[in-house]
Amino acid sequence: MVFLGAYALFYPEPVAWVKDTKDMWSNWPYDSVKPIILFYYIVELGLYIHFLIYTEVQRSDTIEMIIHHVLTILLIIFSHIAHWSKIGSLFLILHDTSDVFLESAKIFNYISKVKGRGWASPVCDILFAIFAITFFITRLMLYPRLVLWAAFIEGPMFLSAQFPGYIFFLSLATGLQALHIFWFYLIARMIYKLFTSGIEKDIRSDDEDDEENESETTEMKKTKTN
Repeated sequence: MVFLGAYALFYPEPVAWVKDTKDMWSNWPYDSVKPIILFYYIVELGLYIHFLIYTEVQRSDTIEMIIHHVLTILLIIFSHIAHWSKIGSLFLILHDTSDVFLESAKIFNYISKVKGRGWASPVCDILFAIFAITFFITRLMLYPRLVLWAAFIEGPMFLSAQFPGYIFFLSLATGLQALHIFWFYLIARMIYKLFTSGIEKDIRSDDEDDEENESETTEMKKTKTN
């Protein structure tokens, strides 16, 4: 998805609002965006609806994940209706960038559990480190600067702050930033685990797997004793 977003926003040259965020609001609501950006919107909307329907329930942050998906879907729909696709497209690509490394790290983590494929473990650790750095840069540095700053500081210069939709958009964007901070806390915990004992599973996994493993071990011991 990040490649589609990069193509839409940076090919053949970066769009104006990437260089100057004030351009997000200029000529509103009569400005227009390229068809590829609208296509990017449709694909992202479908993706997050899919995420919402198939959210993993055996996670310690399931509620936060559902809230995140709902907020993102509302933001995509509302920003399109309100002709704020410029700021919306920037928000989407900032979210997509770090996910590439997270999902890649998970793949190599699963591969490393297969006998004889221990080489995948250090690859997983490297990819996770890249993910953590990318997450911090895109969601805790660039997102506040490019999206929140543009919405809170530059937006009122070009549109009426009394517009109800403006307050609604700010609420969605702020709620997502709160979730970013929460997830970076989880990432920091995973980094600590990485340097102490290695990543054996997703930090968000609940304890059911551990309980299952304990039960299996107990049964094996009983069998050997008998």
